[in-house]
Amino acid sequence: MKAKATRWWFVNDIQQKKNGLKKAKSARVSPVSRRKLSFNNGERSNSFVGTEEYVSPEVVRGDGHEFAVDWWALGILTYEMLYGTTPFKGKNRKETFRNVLLKKPEFFGKRNELTDLIERLLEKDPAQRLGYQRGACEIKEHGFFKGVRWDLLTEVLRPPFIPSREDGELTVTTGGVDMRKYFEDLRAPPPSMPPSPSSECHRRLSEF
Repeated sequence: MKAKATRWWFVNDIQQKKNGLKKAKSARVSPVSRRKLSFNNGERSNSFVGTEEYVSPEVVRGDGHEFAVDWWALGILTYEMLYGTTPFKGKNRKETFRNVLLKKPEFFGKRNELTDLIERLLEKDPAQRLGYQRGACEIKEHGFFKGVRWDLLTEVLRPPFIPSREDGELTVTTGGVDMRKYFEDLRAPPPSMPPSPSSECHRRLSEF
């Protein structure tokens, strides 16, 4: 999500009908549609694509939109993961769009950091939406993610395939990322993970 927002790529069509689980119970995500691959700074798009339950208010109004639509979609997805349904789903397309424009998301039970994160991602005004000012960095600083070691997380989840290219063939920077350093980091051995407390418990039980 961060990479797409940084490069002004928009992901808005999450086709749930095509998503599912393989027989091996591993997650399978279908391809998504993109509005427009590249934007100049400050440029807005007026295209209208995407699953209607994920469409942001500015898209419904036809105001023109930029990367903030992705943070809205993230809020919808997080809400659905929490409650099993999207927050603005109506009986038909018209009612869904009306809910997107006027209805506030409903939360159940005790409010916490997660519900606050969702609420701030689903701010109707894109300029006030979490992530609008400083992108993914702003979202990662939210209280819900307190204690998350982002640097460690990205190193542990290494890609299954690392291209073998000579450093001289690489573009120096792409989207503000130093590609040579990026590939050097990928080739480095992954950091070792400290044993979890549960592992120690299992060891003691087996010795017992």
